[in-house]
Amino acid sequence: MKGLKKVLVFTALVSLAVPTVSSCGVAKVVKCIGKEKLDVFNWGSYIDPAVIEAFEVENDVCVNYSTFDSNETAVEKLKKNEVYDVIFPSEYAIEQLISEDLIAQIDWSKITSVSNNLDEEANGDNHLVSGLKGMINSLKNADSSVNFLNYTVPYFWGTVGIVYDTSVVSLSQIEEKQWDILKDNSYTLGYYNSSKDGFMIPLKELGYSVNTTNSSEVDEAKEWLIDQKRTLGSKLSYVGDDVIEDMASENNRYDMAVVYSGDATYMMQENEKLSYYKPTIGTNVWFDGMVIHKEAKNVDLAYKFINFMMEDENAEANSLYVGYSSVKANIYDNLLNGDFIDQTASYEVIFDKEKDEMFRYNPTSKKLIDDAWADVKLA
Repeated sequence: MKGLKKVLVFTALVSLAVPTVSSCGVAKVVKCIGKEKLDVFNWGSYIDPAVIEAFEVENDVCVNYSTFDSNETAVEKLKKNEVYDVIFPSEYAIEQLISEDLIAQIDWSKITSVSNNLDEEANGDNHLVSGLKGMINSLKNADSSVNFLNYTVPYFWGTVGIVYDTSVVSLSQIEEKQWDILKDNSYTLGYYNSSKDGFMIPLKELGYSVNTTNSSEVDEAKEWLIDQKRTLGSKLSYVGDDVIEDMASENNRYDMAVVYSGDATYMMQENEKLSYYKPTIGTNVWFDGMVIHKEAKNVDLAYKFINFMMEDENAEANSLYVGYSSVKANIYDNLLNGDFIDQTASYEVIFDKEKDEMFRYNPTSKKLIDDAWADVKLA
């Protein structure tokens, strides 16, 4: 996500999904002839293909499934008048789409499988998990307020943290150093090749907001990153989606890597040496949601699809397949306390209102950080 994306997990399974959900290929074209079509724009491998197939069968329709690899790519396509019925962007991209008037408000009278009640005490069936409601409430009540639930139905949520080889790195070391452990040249490190994610870490380590518009704060974070680069030398690798399989393999390539929580869940299932740590001084806590394009061609079917995705059976299937945390309180609790999720450190999402932040759409902040990241890469 945020320039790379956290959800290209279960890479080995992606090829199995292609015949079912690919938007290209003769088989899919033939299958769609004469049927009502829903255009879905999503991250790769972010839905269990069996759930999509079940939706198609139940409604006698065809899902035309297209993918994007970053929020920025998705937004640019939508700005160029590409129209999809349902899109799955992250919170800051949703905020941009709202500002660009590209998505419609959600008619919650048509949503029956999940509630938009933001009372944090209201949990259980069909309610959003309380921590996510706290995040949404904090933004709704902020100076630059936005009520995300006016425009989106949340889908998954999670954190950014450190996955580490427990045979090499101790938890006590990470707890003591927090994000600064990523400057220790005793270890090899995989670090996201992304301005937004890359700068989040030094900004939180230095006590600043990830959404800062203060150029001196960004400069301090830039110096942190340049110092990291010089200190680690060849032990530092800027990585993309390849880090998932690099860490999931038995002989993991790095001692530590910065990853999204759902990716960590997959990595730890594949490699028992690994564990996950969310720094307590603060990190990015995010959510992705389903939105409806302002010019959607099939709005009624879009609502049916969103409802179907959030029905208990399907929400659980998607969470199990992707490895990310469900936004539905009952599904989240069932999986967190069940036999499947052994890696509670990565599946459990704890939002510290004082320290953790969601990214916001802020063109000034984005330009400062993008320009500074270019300097880091050239250093």
